[in-house]
Amino acid sequence: MNAEGRLVVDSPFVHGDLPRPFETADLIDMNADGTFEHLGRSDGIVKIGGRRISITEVEECLRQEPDVNDVAVVAVPVEGGRGHQLLAAVVPTGGRETEDGTPEKLIAVLREALKKDFEPSCLPRRIICVAGIPRDANGKTPRDRLLRLFDLQPNGKPINWKLDWGEA
Repeated sequence: MNAEGRLVVDSPFVHGDLPRPFETADLIDMNADGTFEHLGRSDGIVKIGGRRISITEVEECLRQEPDVNDVAVVAVPVEGGRGHQLLAAVVPTGGRETEDGTPEKLIAVLREALKKDFEPSCLPRRIICVAGIPRDANGKTPRDRLLRLFDLQPNGKPINWKLDWGEA
């Protein structure tokens, strides 16, 4: 793993014209036991339903809708480790969700807009309306903060909330 968290490999399967060790576009988190968790790709390309999907293209499609002020899309691994699913957080324009004021209506409109450019299997599994997209000082959206909007840990797995009931 390099300093940016990208997977670095050296293998006889790396093409001879490529630099060695080869730096992939895969983002990982190393575990203490030497294994790693795959966190997605740094180039924003994920495989969903056998197709390569650009997260940036999905975001741009959503941004073109008049009722959308801002958007962030994140890919998380599917349970069982085969592919990814997309999650989208949307900031409605002017603090309103749609003409009739319901987020459900806006989400339905966004799904129909996405179907014009993407296969139904590649659409975000969840679209939520939020007051704002979390950004750091550089204007970037930290993955862990975005995932928290969906009650997910940085590895894309659900947060396991523990309740302290105090003494019985």
